Amino acid sequence: MSLTTRVLLALVAGLITGIVATSFKDAGGGALIRIADPVGSVWVNALQMTLIPLVASMLISVIASVPDARSTGRLGMRAFVVFTAFLCVTAVVSILIGPALVAMLPIDAAMTAALQTSNAGAILTTAARMPTFAQTLIDIVPANPFRAAADGAMLPLVVFSLALGAAATRIPAAL
Repeated sequence: MSLTTRVLLALVAGLITGIVATSFKDAGGGALIRIADPVGSVWVNALQMTLIPLVASMLISVIASVPDARSTGRLGMRAFVVFTAFLCVTAVVSILIGPALVAMLPIDAAMTAALQTSNAGAILTTAARMPTFAQTLIDIVPANPFRAAADGAMLPLVVFSLALGAAATRIPAAL
């Protein structure tokens, strides 16, 4: 049996186990959830622990190893265009399919009215705390890349890694 098949079977088994444990929470499933929750949290933390150094080192080494900086720029522009195209396609599909999916949800009118009146102040407070576009752009470039890594902020870490890799291409080969 291939590794891919085993991984997919394990994911399906985990999904089924989670559904069964949640369904029978009162009949012993709660104990399974209490055991599985910390194990799952440790697993996710372990993945994040290895992901951040892996992404940073990979980006730095790949950018630094490219002999021609112009080819890196062309590749970056192509990646940006592809990402933007995927983002636009996703937005269009969401606009077309989203309302139909939301309309299928059972929404209680009394509950909606209660939520609207009780959360009005919290919504305004949250909206006031939202960063501006300028602040978002400033936050993309980390003042402290180690703090960005510790916080798990991947975009600032990617920007730092790209800048460090680009700077490494300026170091002369023979010192």
